[in-house]
Amino acid sequence: MAALPDDFRSVLVAVDVAGLTYREAAHALRIKNGTVMSRLFRARRQLVSRLEGDAPATPERPVDAGEARR
Repeated sequence: MAALPDDFRSVLVAVDVAGLTYREAAHALRIKNGTVMSRLFRARRQLVSRLEGDAPATPERPVDAGEARR
């Protein structure tokens, strides 16, 4: 988790560790709800990738068109 970019890690900690709602996390971090959801999705994806040892996840790894529409 420490290897995640700061903005991803802070959202992950706020929601998954501290148990804040998306709205509470957005308020605490002074970002929009949509930004919380986006960063949380990417943070979880990177964390899973690192834990599974697939490939080193990078913050700007391209997202395929199917993922971008979700």
